[in-house]
This record gives sequence, C-alpha cells and structure tokens, in this order.
Amino acid sequence: RQIRLFSLVLILGLFLTAFTTAAIYRNSVDEAHGRFQDVASRFLNDLSVQLDSVSSSVAQFPQLFQIMGEPREVQLADFIDNFTAVNASKAVTSFLVLVSDSPEKRTQIGAAISKLNYPEVEFKMPDTAAASGDLEYLLAYFSWLEKEVSSDGGAALLGLNLYKYGDYRRLIETAVFQDRVSLALVSDTLSSDAKQTGRLVFASPISSETGPAVLLEVVHLDLLIGASDVYAPLVSEIMLSESYLDEKSGDRVNNEILLPVLEVDTNIAQGFGVALKPREQGWTKTREIVFADRTVQLNAFASQAAYNIDLDAAMTSAAVGLLLTSLLGYVVYDQMRRSNRVVEIVNRRTRALKEAHSELESHYKLLQNLNTEVEEARRAAEAANLAKSEFLATMSHELRTPLNAILGFSEIIESQTLGAIGDKRYVEYANDIHVSGRHLLSIINDILDLAKLEAGRIEIEISPLDPRLLVERVTGLLNHQAEEKGLKLEFAIADSIPERIRGDELRLRQVMINLASNAIKFTHEGSVTISMDPKPFKNGAAGWVLSVKDTGIGIPEEKQSVLFDRFTQLDTTHSRRHGGVGLGLAICRELVQRMDGIIEVSSKQNVGTTITVQLPLDEAGDDEDDASLI
Repeated sequence: RQIRLFSLVLILGLFLTAFTTAAIYRNSVDEAHGRFQDVASRFLNDLSVQLDSVSSSVAQFPQLFQIMGEPREVQLADFIDNFTAVNASKAVTSFLVLVSDSPEKRTQIGAAISKLNYPEVEFKMPDTAAASGDLEYLLAYFSWLEKEVSSDGGAALLGLNLYKYGDYRRLIETAVFQDRVSLALVSDTLSSDAKQTGRLVFASPISSETGPAVLLEVVHLDLLIGASDVYAPLVSEIMLSESYLDEKSGDRVNNEILLPVLEVDTNIAQGFGVALKPREQGWTKTREIVFADRTVQLNAFASQAAYNIDLDAAMTSAAVGLLLTSLLGYVVYDQMRRSNRVVEIVNRRTRALKEAHSELESHYKLLQNLNTEVEEARRAAEAANLAKSEFLATMSHELRTPLNAILGFSEIIESQTLGAIGDKRYVEYANDIHVSGRHLLSIINDILDLAKLEAGRIEIEISPLDPRLLVERVTGLLNHQAEEKGLKLEFAIADSIPERIRGDELRLRQVMINLASNAIKFTHEGSVTISMDPKPFKNGAAGWVLSVKDTGIGIPEEKQSVLFDRFTQLDTTHSRRHGGVGLGLAICRELVQRMDGIIEVSSKQNVGTTITVQLPLDEAGDDEDDASLI
C-alpha cells in the first residue's frame, strides 16, 4: 500500500506539473496571438482607410472633370496634379492614358503630349505606329511623383503603348468600353528601372479633346505599406488577392501580390527558440475591402517576433512543480521508512495486547455486571426519591389540616373569645401552643414547597405586576416582626425601575418574605433594607436586582458556599436559638433558578449580610391585563 501511495504521489505530482506548465504556456501563446491580432487589425484598418480614400478620389474625378469643364494641354496636367495631390497619399501616382485607333489620332496625341510636359523633358514619340483600326493606349502624362519609382525620371514612359501589358489593357478596356470605374492588382512593370513590386491600379474613364481617355491612379503598395512600418515588429508580410470571372474566357482569375513588411532574419528567429513556420500554418489576419466591381482581400501574416512566447512563467511553474513533487516524494518515502519501524513496534505490542485481551474480557464482563447493578440501584433511588417527594407532599398536606385547627383553637383560647379563663396560665399555654403551631406550619409549608419543586409540580406564572406595591405588601407583613425586635425595616426602589414588570408575583413575594424574615431573625440591632435596582446581565440582557441587606451576625466565609443547600444550619447554637430546619434559602434558590435568575450572598461576620437576586427585566405593556395588580 505504501509503494502504491508513493507511486501515486509521483504520478500525480508530475501530472499536475505538466498540466500547469502546459496551461501557462497556452496562456502565453494566447497573449502573443492576441497582440498580433490587435496590431494586424489596426494595420489592415489603416490600409483599408487609405485605399478607400483613393477609391473615393477616382470615383469623384469624372464628375469633377465635367463640372470644371475640360482643361486643355498644360491646364489638364495641372488639374490632374492638383486633384491627385489633394485626394491621394504620397504612395499614389497618376497616369493619363489616351486611346488611339489610327495614325492620325496617334499624331494628334503626340502633339498633345509635347504640349503637356515640362520643357526640361525631352519627348520623342516612338516610331512604331499602329495601323488603321488598331487600338493603342498611349501613356500621355504622369504625375512627377512617378520619378521616385523610376530611376530615369519617367521620361521613357511618355508615349508608351499600354496595350501590350495585359493587366493594364484589361483594366483600360473595362473603363473605356463599360464606362465605369474599375480596379485590378497589377504585377506588370512599365520600365526596366521600375521597382519589381505589385500595384493596385484604379481606372476612371474621361472624355478629352483628343477622344476617349483614362485616368489611372496607381497605388504603390510597397510605399503605402512602408509608411506603416510601426506595425512591422509583429507583421511580416501583407498579401492582396482578388478573384474575378474573366468575361472573355469565362475562367476564374486569381491575382495575388505578396509584399514584405519586415525582413525576417533566420538567426534572430532561431534565437526566439521557435522554428520558422510556413505562411500557410502561421498566424494571419484577414480583411475584405469592397470597391466598385471587385472585392480585394487583405491578409496580414505574423512575423517571427509575434511568436516570441514568454517561457519564463512556464519554466518557473515546471521547476516549482518538480521541486514540490520531489519534496513530497521524499516526505512520503521517509514516512514509509518510519511506518515500517512503527509496524515492527506495533507487532510486538500487539502480541502483548493479545495476552492481556483475555484478562480485559473478564474485567469487561465484571464491569457489565456492575453497570447493570448500578443502573438498577439508580432506578430504585429515583423511585425512592419520587416516593419520598410524594410522601412528603401528602404528609405535609395531611398535617396542615389539623395544625390549622390547633392554631385556630389556641388563638380562641388565648384571646378568650368564648369567655374569661380562670387561670392565666392557660392563656400562656395557649400562646405557646399557637407559636409552636405556627412554627411547625412554617416548616411543613417549606417541606411541601420543596417536595413540589422536586416533583416538578410548581410552575412559574408570568403576569404584569407593580414592584413597588409588591415591596410595600411584604414590608407590611414583616413590620410587626421587625418592631418586636426593635429593628428598622426599610425599602428603596430606584426611579429607573419600570412601574410595571412581568413576573410571578406569588413566587417573588415568597422569596422576599423568606430573605427578609431570615435577615430579621439573625439581626439583633440595626436595620434590614430591601432594595430594587436595574442591572443588566453579563451577556447584555436586561435585568434587575433585588437586594436584602441586614446588620446582623454575618456568615463565616467558609460557610457561604453551602448557605443555599437543603437542611443546612450554619451553627447548631443559632439553630436552637432561632429555629428552622434550613429549607428557606434552598427554596429561594430553586425558585430563582426557575425564574432564570441568579442568587448570591455577600457577608462579613459581625457586620452584616447582603443577599442579591438578579432576574430578567421584562417591562409590561400598557395593553396587558393588570388584574393581578388589583
């Protein structure tokens, strides 16, 4: 299993490393491709805008030519120069082609050419003349920008018959015979000194004084593309292509012109770490331009610089992945060695455990028997406790009935309601009987309340009550007891205590009476003070505090922790002096806990004792039933 885990860690680590590295490499390739697509898109957009400008210029020329009236001789040359200079870029030159179909027309055109050109150009009409009826497309004028693309200044082109150049012939014939603007990709060069580059030529038909004529706008694509060399780092070549149906032959003709934008150095390309790719397999961006009668497709091809992929992130990812895989593999291998040692130790201890297993089984069976006996004893104890509680509740109830009769008759005898008693000792005896009966009834009531609490038969009833009226009633009940001992019974209620709160008035009065009577019982001089103050709980919930403070004998610190236990007397001497069985405070604690409160004691011997009860403060609404306060 460990060997399988080790193999799985290595395989998974290598797989994740390869997957992450490949993903990072693909992201780098996508980023490089996105940069090329953005640059190529802007490059092709610039080219299309310039070509559209030339196309618009050519389309406007015949209309402007007719509006302005036909210029003659030198005026015609100036008109063409001015028009093309305004409406075309420096990569565009203009040719004026005149059509001749007879020797007479040829002579007339020669005379016009002589007048059109500048004096410094020596023009001599070629000797070769066409027979009558043969067409000649004679180059009569060219804009002087043409000298930048022809080393002899273009003088040798004057009078040149473009009929023998197939691309120019077809373009001129379309313009003349179909009387519309046309264009074509032309690869022919008119001069041996001209650059061997492709051109995009627009032809616009016009009528001159010598007959049919054609204005040729020649777009020198190498100059046009060279003006946009800012895109060269990522674009290597531009291809212009067109496909059209030849009207004479009926065949589909495809023309392509490939122009370099960036000369690619093979050594530099190899330095990028990527082999040169064939154009057909490389990145490309395509855009179509629709002119008058043709659709020209522009294709931009990526340069080797465009394939320059940043491999640093991929290499870093691979290195980190291999390092982590190696570390994890070492950890697993080390864990295997540790596990083998642990297995040996476990085997030795397992044998020892097997020897002790039989002994543990016997102990387990013994524990099961003991658990069974303990469970039976617990159930018996619970049943006995329940029976005890029921017995106490029943007996307390049965004892209260005769005690009430004894108290009543003893009070009648003591007060001599039915007539005078001869001997006063009987009155004293009746008083003793009455006091003892009241004490016994109090004990029975405490036992009955405790039994009810244990049996869960006491419920807390929440209703609106007036805390000030409650304290006044309690002090009214205990005033007589305090006056007999010469004590001052006081109460203080904070103004911030609401006039009406929600609680169990009966149980609150029982708690107050128990605490206050206990304070009076153990106080020989001084005062007993009952107070109410608002105080939130530690968790932030609203609460209020009932405090009973006396100046009595106090409680030793070691006895305070058991003060609220049942049947607890702090001192047997005090028990004999003051009476009671130690149930009052235990009942108070049970009631306070059932009201979700907290009871605490703070005392110092011969100084006094303060018992505080903190309860939730829930203010009663005005619309709640206040019958309990009446």
